[in-house]
Amino acid sequence: MIVVAMMAAMLGCDDPPVCNEVVAVGTYARWAAVIRRDGSVWSWAPGIHPINPATIALEHAGATGFSNAGMCLKLPTGDVRCPILSGLEINRGKLGAPVQELSHWGGSDDTSAEMCALLWDGTVSCNFVQAADGFAPVAEGIRHVSLGASLCAITDEGKLLSNPSRLVSEADWSVAAVSLTDVVEAVALFSVSQTGCFARTAGGQIWWIHEDYRRDPIEVVSEQVVGIDGPVSQLVTGADFSGDFVCALVTDGTVSCWNVGGGGGLIVPSEGPDPRVPQKLPGLPGAATALAGGTGYVCALLQGGTVWCRGLGLNGGARIRCGPG
Repeated sequence: MIVVAMMAAMLGCDDPPVCNEVVAVGTYARWAAVIRRDGSVWSWAPGIHPINPATIALEHAGATGFSNAGMCLKLPTGDVRCPILSGLEINRGKLGAPVQELSHWGGSDDTSAEMCALLWDGTVSCNFVQAADGFAPVAEGIRHVSLGASLCAITDEGKLLSNPSRLVSEADWSVAAVSLTDVVEAVALFSVSQTGCFARTAGGQIWWIHEDYRRDPIEVVSEQVVGIDGPVSQLVTGADFSGDFVCALVTDGTVSCWNVGGGGGLIVPSEGPDPRVPQKLPGLPGAATALAGGTGYVCALLQGGTVWCRGLGLNGGARIRCGPG
């Protein structure tokens, strides 16, 4: 059931208190959501209600976290459901098994969004394949998948596979020029002009795997990202005015971000250092424990259970409000 909360704020009364006891934060495009310790899920649009004066609360008891799609909930049943985005739902009958991880891109309902589902048996099925039931297998032996303008996957052995064109034959999967065998996380970029995958190794190093169009023939290359102060524990990507941005959560709770396209934007300012070089996220009010990136903003779950976001409509950053504690 969907209920509209905090109607008093819409009528001009006092703002609701800062959202506390948050255990997970997720984003997709212009929407964001949090899960609180009591199991409630609250969503908002930073560009419309920047600090959440009119939040929508969704009752979905038992949600344990967000899938790497951002706005899809992991359930105790071992399945994934997407009640926050209107109409975006997975028909288990088409996939034949519960979904371990869901990644979607490009739309907000099941007719416009492209989706890849990682099943518990390690099979990845995607609906952008021309198949009668909408989904078709594209890979096996996978433990993590991320879909954007490219398709990125991590094998059971920790090997990174990158599929820039998102075709499905075995020959279409590209292997990084530098052999990465201990990859624990991969995130795909959003913009079609900046395809590729950013990968995090077990040692906290970051690599960018992408096609180098300056070479003839075009080659898949690997570049290590330098300039981050410490090992990284999480990566997120998002879209900004000048292209895609990437943010890295360092193990000490700090956050470093950079713009892949080189121009500045809402997350990484254009003034100061080269936006392509990682720099500390401006205004972060404390140590972060998790990140989520969206369209024009990034959110950080802080120690103590509050959420702070920077970007679209947030005037340099603000703590999110989501109803009574």
